[in-house]
Amino acid sequence: MNQVTIQWDAVIALYILFSWCHGGITNINCSGHIWVEPATIFKMGMNISIYCQAAIKNCQPRKLHFYKNGIKERFQITRINKTTARLWYKNFLEPHASMYCTAECPKHFQETLICGKDISSGYPPDIPDEVTCVIYEYSGNMTCTWNAGKLTYIDTKYVVHVKRLKNLTPILHMCNSQNSTWSQTLSTYFK
Repeated sequence: MNQVTIQWDAVIALYILFSWCHGGITNINCSGHIWVEPATIFKMGMNISIYCQAAIKNCQPRKLHFYKNGIKERFQITRINKTTARLWYKNFLEPHASMYCTAECPKHFQETLICGKDISSGYPPDIPDEVTCVIYEYSGNMTCTWNAGKLTYIDTKYVVHVKRLKNLTPILHMCNSQNSTWSQTLSTYFK
C-alpha cells in the first residue's frame, strides 16, 4: 500500500511538472478552488495563507493535503469546514512555488487533485540610480544604463522616458527586470 501511495505522489508530481513546463499550473482542470491571501504575488517575508476548497462529486473529503513544488506539507494546516482547509506560512521567503491541493475521498483508492496555483514573492523595486545615457560618435544610437538596485525576484518593468528637444514629445520605452540597459536608434525619434 505504501508503494502505491509513493507511486501516486510521483504521478501527481510528474503531472504538475509537465503542466508547469507547458504553460504553468493554471492548465489544471480543477475539482474545487485554491486561493492565496493576501494575493498570488506578495512581498517576500510576509505571512501568507493558502486555502483549498474541494468541490468533488460524491466526495466528502476525509482529509485535504497541500503540496509545495510536489512535496507534501505536514504542518500549519487547519481544517476550516468539511470541504475547506488552510495552509499557513510564516515569513515566506521563496521567490516562486507551485502549490496544489488534494483530497482523500471515501471509497477512492487515490488522492483526488483539487486545484493548483503558482505563487511568487519578491521585493518592491528600488528607485534606479546612476542613470547614464550616451550617444557614441557616428553611431546613431542612444544607450542608457542604470543601477536597478537590489534583486526584486518578481517581474519588474522600467520605463525610459525620452523627449525630443524640437517639440518635447515624450517617447516611452519599456524595459524588463532582466535588463538595466536600453538602446535605440535615434533615427526612430527624428522622422
